[in-house]
Amino acid sequence: ADLQRILLRGRRDGHRIRVLPRVPQPSSTPVPQRRHDVGDDLRYRGLPLLAHFGQFADGGTWNEGYRYADWLLTVPLLVAELVVVSGLSKEAAKKTTPRLVVAALLMIATGYPGETAAGGSSTRTVWGIISSIFMLYVLYELFAGEVGKALKSQSGEVGSKLNNVRYLLLLTWGVYPIAYILGDSSSWLSETLGLTGSEASTAIQFGYTIADVLAKPGYGLIILGIAIARSNAEGYRAA
Repeated sequence: ADLQRILLRGRRDGHRIRVLPRVPQPSSTPVPQRRHDVGDDLRYRGLPLLAHFGQFADGGTWNEGYRYADWLLTVPLLVAELVVVSGLSKEAAKKTTPRLVVAALLMIATGYPGETAAGGSSTRTVWGIISSIFMLYVLYELFAGEVGKALKSQSGEVGSKLNNVRYLLLLTWGVYPIAYILGDSSSWLSETLGLTGSEASTAIQFGYTIADVLAKPGYGLIILGIAIARSNAEGYRAA
């Protein structure tokens, strides 16, 4: 009503009336500030796929048996393939390969009880440490043991590719312990990132999948390149 009277008076007196929008006054009621959660950055900024796939984890459980069954078959083979192309002598390979294969099997077999144990339990921690010991033994053989020495003795394209595959293995295998810790919603890492139980379950599968893609197809392609380069260096013709 007041606005109408002002407009009518302005028209009658010949004045132009400029109507400005009303500026809302700040409320005296304090607005609660939301605590910054690092997990929000992971879900909606850094890793948007984590929020999407997290829908499948809500109210459900992941079956880890299939993944570990796959690892029991593929991981020992990956280690054995590296020994074959490393240039290790046949006598040394006969001794080293069984040790590495057994260590790889024990690494997977001892990791499964910890994977399926309750979050935050000592069982999960103990089995995780035991599995890590076998992993460190395999890595030691590949970097400082007989296989490592054989790899360092290679030169040229073969030596460069062997060095690349060794560091690829180190990089991808390093992802698994991190994902293992993230899978426990009560772990210090999950609490630091602000992950809930379902988000922690999704994070471990996300990390395992990325590592599997790099450690299997990527690793296999490099091994294939090493075999071809070694065949060419030794004078073999491609079929």
